[in-house]
Amino acid sequence: MNIDVLCTGADHPIRPLLQSWTQRQEAAGHQARLIASVAEAVGGDLLFLISCSEIVNAEARSRYGHALVIHASDLPLGRGWSPHIWEILNGADLRNRNLSNACLDDGLFAGADFSGANLTGANLSEASLPGACFENADLYNACFAYADLRNSIFSHANFGGTDITGADISHAHFAALSCFSLDFMHTAAMKDCRFSGEDGAEFTFSDPPVVIRGLGPRLMVMAPGFWLNGTVVIPCPEQFRSLLLPPEKAKFPG
Repeated sequence: MNIDVLCTGADHPIRPLLQSWTQRQEAAGHQARLIASVAEAVGGDLLFLISCSEIVNAEARSRYGHALVIHASDLPLGRGWSPHIWEILNGADLRNRNLSNACLDDGLFAGADFSGANLTGANLSEASLPGACFENADLYNACFAYADLRNSIFSHANFGGTDITGADISHAHFAALSCFSLDFMHTAAMKDCRFSGEDGAEFTFSDPPVVIRGLGPRLMVMAPGFWLNGTVVIPCPEQFRSLLLPPEKAKFPG
């Protein structure tokens, strides 16, 4: 198979990867080239366009059996490098988008709306996300390590293997049982987090809750502000609150 990969960006960071890929195709018995101009596109079976700033007209495309554009946006929208980053910065609507395994680490996404988005496996470590909305989003195996998640909304988000090590989740809002799979113990800060039950009752907690499993299908959660038995949220009895606080905060009767 004759394959041409057209990348006109001479200093684009993906070029070394493309060069390695074409070499592997050559080793597999194909004829593969990395080219830098439409003038070099003489024809073949496949033409891949990656970071191509030249116009590839119909005549040039007709030289190939198939011409495929690889780009992280809905062209012509989002043209240029790192379009997923710039669309977020420019207020793009990210609701219900598939961002699985996206590399968004160290990004500035204050107030971004990820409602209903698929962020499975996404890397948002060290990202600035204050006030971001993750309502109904899939956050399985997503990494929020050392991220700023203050005032973020996680109502009915789906957690599982989600990493919040070193993150600041102060004033974040949760409303799904799967949030109690999170490792609250290793966050940087979690002041006045909120949890809403199915009945609309809302409670705050600033310390890692105690999660008890193994009671059949039920999940029992105990925090200084509330108890959760299955899906029923009740205020934590006053006499038990000190038992659920870290030793440095607990006040026991003398």
